[in-house]
Amino acid sequence: MKYLLIFVIIIALFLPFSVSAGFLSGPIVPCGRQGQDPCTLCNIFELARNVIQFLFEFILVIAPVFVLIGGVVILSSAGKPEQAGLGRKIITSAIVGVIIALLAWTILGMVFNALVGGSGFPWPWNEFRC
Repeated sequence: MKYLLIFVIIIALFLPFSVSAGFLSGPIVPCGRQGQDPCTLCNIFELARNVIQFLFEFILVIAPVFVLIGGVVILSSAGKPEQAGLGRKIITSAIVGVIIALLAWTILGMVFNALVGGSGFPWPWNEFRC
Protein backbone atom coordinates (compact mmCIF):
# COMPACT_ATOMS: atom_id res chain seq x y z
CA MET A 1 0.00 0.00 0.00
CA LYS A 2 2.83 2.37 0.86
CA TYR A 3 4.53 1.79 -2.49
CA LEU A 4 1.27 2.34 -4.33
CA LEU A 5 0.84 5.70 -2.60
CA ILE A 6 4.39 6.73 -3.50
CA PHE A 7 3.83 5.64 -7.11
CA VAL A 8 0.57 7.61 -7.37
CA ILE A 9 2.22 10.73 -5.92
CA ILE A 10 5.09 10.53 -8.40
CA ILE A 11 2.73 9.97 -11.34
CA ALA A 12 0.56 12.90 -10.24
CA LEU A 13 3.59 15.18 -10.03
CA PHE A 14 4.92 14.21 -13.45
CA LEU A 15 1.62 14.10 -15.33
CA PRO A 16 1.95 17.73 -16.49
CA PHE A 17 5.37 16.93 -17.99
CA SER A 18 3.92 14.12 -20.07
CA VAL A 19 1.24 16.39 -21.50
CA SER A 20 3.34 19.46 -22.19
CA ALA A 21 7.07 19.96 -22.16
CA GLY A 22 6.54 23.65 -21.47
CA PHE A 23 9.89 24.17 -19.79
CA LEU A 24 11.76 23.27 -22.98
CA SER A 25 12.06 25.90 -25.69
CA GLY A 26 11.49 23.27 -28.35
CA PRO A 27 11.87 19.57 -29.03
CA ILE A 28 14.82 17.76 -27.47
CA VAL A 29 16.03 16.60 -30.91
CA PRO A 30 16.12 19.82 -32.96
CA CYS A 31 16.50 18.35 -36.46
CA GLY A 32 16.20 15.40 -38.80
CA ARG A 33 12.46 14.90 -38.74
CA GLN A 34 10.29 14.95 -41.83
CA GLY A 35 10.20 18.43 -43.33
CA GLN A 36 13.22 19.65 -41.37
CA ASP A 37 16.83 20.19 -42.33
CA PRO A 38 19.27 17.31 -41.76
CA CYS A 39 21.31 17.38 -38.57
CA THR A 40 24.61 19.23 -38.46
CA LEU A 41 27.36 19.44 -35.84
CA CYS A 42 25.69 22.51 -34.35
CA ASN A 43 22.48 20.54 -33.90
CA ILE A 44 24.37 17.85 -32.00
CA PHE A 45 25.63 20.49 -29.55
CA GLU A 46 22.08 21.83 -29.27
CA LEU A 47 20.84 18.30 -28.56
CA ALA A 48 23.46 17.90 -25.81
CA ARG A 49 22.39 21.24 -24.29
CA ASN A 50 18.72 20.20 -24.38
CA VAL A 51 19.48 16.87 -22.68
CA ILE A 52 21.61 18.56 -19.98
CA GLN A 53 18.92 21.18 -19.39
CA PHE A 54 16.21 18.52 -19.20
CA LEU A 55 18.19 16.41 -16.70
CA PHE A 56 19.02 19.44 -14.56
CA GLU A 57 15.39 20.56 -14.41
CA PHE A 58 14.31 16.95 -13.75
CA ILE A 59 16.66 16.83 -10.75
CA LEU A 60 15.24 20.09 -9.43
CA VAL A 61 11.71 18.67 -9.74
CA ILE A 62 12.36 15.18 -8.37
CA ALA A 63 14.42 16.25 -5.32
CA PRO A 64 11.48 17.81 -3.43
CA VAL A 65 9.48 14.66 -4.17
CA PHE A 66 12.12 12.56 -2.45
CA VAL A 67 12.24 14.98 0.47
CA LEU A 68 8.48 14.51 0.81
CA ILE A 69 8.82 10.73 0.55
CA GLY A 70 11.51 10.79 3.24
CA GLY A 71 9.23 12.85 5.46
CA VAL A 72 6.37 10.42 4.96
CA VAL A 73 8.67 7.50 5.82
CA ILE A 74 9.76 9.27 9.02
CA LEU A 75 6.16 10.08 9.96
CA SER A 76 5.01 6.53 9.31
CA SER A 77 7.93 4.91 11.15
CA ALA A 78 5.81 4.47 14.32
CA GLY A 79 8.83 4.56 16.59
CA LYS A 80 10.96 2.15 14.57
CA PRO A 81 14.46 3.64 14.52
CA GLU A 82 15.46 1.87 11.30
CA GLN A 83 12.47 3.37 9.43
CA ALA A 84 13.23 6.85 10.78
CA GLY A 85 16.86 6.38 9.75
CA LEU A 86 15.74 5.35 6.26
CA GLY A 87 13.63 8.51 5.99
CA ARG A 88 16.55 10.69 7.08
CA LYS A 89 18.80 8.91 4.59
CA ILE A 90 16.32 9.59 1.74
CA ILE A 91 16.13 13.29 2.63
CA THR A 92 19.91 13.58 2.98
CA SER A 93 20.47 11.85 -0.37
CA ALA A 94 18.01 14.18 -2.13
CA ILE A 95 19.68 17.29 -0.72
CA VAL A 96 23.18 16.00 -1.52
CA GLY A 97 22.04 15.20 -5.07
CA VAL A 98 20.81 18.75 -5.64
CA ILE A 99 24.03 20.17 -4.21
CA ILE A 100 26.10 17.94 -6.51
CA ALA A 101 24.04 19.02 -9.54
CA LEU A 102 24.43 22.71 -8.68
CA LEU A 103 28.16 22.31 -8.07
CA ALA A 104 28.58 20.47 -11.38
CA TRP A 105 26.76 23.28 -13.20
CA THR A 106 28.96 25.90 -11.49
CA ILE A 107 32.20 23.98 -12.03
CA LEU A 108 31.42 23.51 -15.73
CA GLY A 109 30.91 27.25 -16.08
CA MET A 110 34.17 28.00 -14.28
CA VAL A 111 36.17 25.47 -16.32
CA PHE A 112 34.79 26.67 -19.65
CA ASN A 113 35.46 30.31 -18.75
CA ALA A 114 39.00 29.41 -17.64
CA LEU A 115 39.64 27.63 -20.94
CA VAL A 116 38.76 30.68 -23.02
CA GLY A 117 40.72 33.10 -20.86
CA GLY A 118 39.77 35.86 -18.46
CA SER A 119 37.37 37.51 -20.88
CA GLY A 120 34.95 34.58 -20.74
CA PHE A 121 32.44 33.56 -23.35
CA PRO A 122 30.52 36.27 -25.15
CA TRP A 123 27.36 34.39 -24.04
CA PRO A 124 26.53 31.91 -21.26
CA TRP A 125 28.40 28.60 -21.54
CA ASN A 126 25.23 26.55 -21.88
CA GLU A 127 23.97 28.45 -24.94
CA PHE A 128 25.40 27.29 -28.27
CA ARG A 129 25.31 29.70 -31.16
CA CYS A 130 26.32 28.51 -34.60
